[in-house]
Amino acid sequence: MFAMDRVNEKNCQQARLDSNVSARQEDLTILREQMEILRNRLFLLGEEDRVLMRMYFENGISIRQLAKLTGTNRANISRKVRKITRRLLDERFVICLRKRRAMTPFEFSVARDSFIRGLSFREISQRKRVSYHSIRKTMKNIKRVIDNGNIYTGKKL
Repeated sequence: MFAMDRVNEKNCQQARLDSNVSARQEDLTILREQMEILRNRLFLLGEEDRVLMRMYFENGISIRQLAKLTGTNRANISRKVRKITRRLLDERFVICLRKRRAMTPFEFSVARDSFIRGLSFREISQRKRVSYHSIRKTMKNIKRVIDNGNIYTGKKL
C-alpha cells in the first residue's frame, strides 16, 4: 500500500511539472506574439519614442545603458518603456485601425495622438490648433465608434 502511495505521489508531481512546463510554453508564446505586435506598431510612435523602443527591443540595450545614453534616471526610462509598451498593446487603437473608414482623417489622427503617442487633450488641441472642446467632442465620437461599433463618420450626409 505504501509503495502505491509513493507511485501515485510521483505521478501527481510529474503531472504538476508537465502542466507547469506547458503553462510556461504558453506564456512564452504569448510573450513572443506581444513582441511581434510591438515591433509591427513601432512605426506609429513619434521619432524619439521609436528610437528608444528600437534600442531596447531590437538592439537589446538595457534600461541602465539607455539611462546612461540619454542622461536620464533609470526609473524614468523604465517607466517610459512600460508606458509606451502599454500604449502599443492597447486594443482601442487596433479597433480604430479596423474601423478607419468610419472616422474622418482628423478623428483618426486624434485617436493616434491620444492612444499611441499618449498626448493629453490639451497637448493635442495645441498641436492641431483647435479648441480643447473640439478634441473632447472628437474623442467622444471615437469612443462611440470603439464601444458601440456604430459607424459615425463625423461628416454630414
